Amino acid sequence: MDQLPGAVMDVLSYPDDKPGEGIHYIEAYREYVLEHYETMDLLFLFQPMQQYVPVALLYKKLRPDGKIYLKLDANYGWMDRLGAELGELSPLFEVCDVISAEARKLQRLLNKKWPWVVDYIPNGYYGFGEVPAEVSFAAKENIILTVGRIGTKEKNNEMLLEAFALAAKELPSWSLRLAGSVESGFQQYCAAFFERNPELAGRICFTGLIMDKERLKEEYRRAKLFVLTSLCEGGSPNVYSEAALQGCNVIVTDLDASGDMTGEGQFGITVPSEDVQGLAAALLELCRDEERMRENCRKIQTYIRRYFNYDKIVRRLHILLSGRAETEGRTDHEFTV
Repeated sequence: MDQLPGAVMDVLSYPDDKPGEGIHYIEAYREYVLEHYETMDLLFLFQPMQQYVPVALLYKKLRPDGKIYLKLDANYGWMDRLGAELGELSPLFEVCDVISAEARKLQRLLNKKWPWVVDYIPNGYYGFGEVPAEVSFAAKENIILTVGRIGTKEKNNEMLLEAFALAAKELPSWSLRLAGSVESGFQQYCAAFFERNPELAGRICFTGLIMDKERLKEEYRRAKLFVLTSLCEGGSPNVYSEAALQGCNVIVTDLDASGDMTGEGQFGITVPSEDVQGLAAALLELCRDEERMRENCRKIQTYIRRYFNYDKIVRRLHILLSGRAETEGRTDHEFTV
């Protein structure tokens, strides 16, 4: 809280925190609003949940001058499946001062489909007052990196392992590192994978969960290439910003935010989800092109600092919440602040 002097964070208890009370968490939210609305200038809601409707309506009734910000944190598949639920959510959308999507593609599609204005507010990075040091490509190693909860269905890490196995013979100097906690059910797959590919045992490393931020940053600094094989994401995940800030080239699956993450293909490659052959080809294409990766390393650091810096993002959000952006092309703007 050093960056926000005077700010107070209240953490509300869920039913499991106090057994026997039998209070639903939405009711706890309503009670909190009733008790604190006078000091609540902003109600920040995360994901479009029907349960939020009574909370949002209550807040606006008590604080008509207050602001409501709804961060969708959603992918197009989810939003497209809303169907009848969209009508049930309309009272929530109507009282929101700002609704944001974390991917340009999703924002544009929703603005064509919905009667409510959706702004593009990406997930970014925060430097805690420090200007990130430029990362030199010369200091990087022939490492392919991925970071996340390894082995979860959503992260689709099998795709990366299988693609690396296909490309490995033609990339003899390259290694693969998977950073993050490993799901217990994934270990059986890994055992079978290394039984089929015993020659890769010394070239693939599972680091385990890395809690030390500096140590994780060093993983990004060393890697030339960051690969994200997720099946879905609510915008660009935090690991993308972390990797790009350290100058990693990127290969991503075709997510809503893949264009945002690769600069529309300027310094990265998008491959179809589940296309192992396509990912293997992309690995070979980038890893064999040292000059392209060197140039991308510089470009992506410039790009991430310009468009994904939370200091700039929050400044833009403040303008939107202040109601001074009505004529700024909200439906399809780029960050220039």
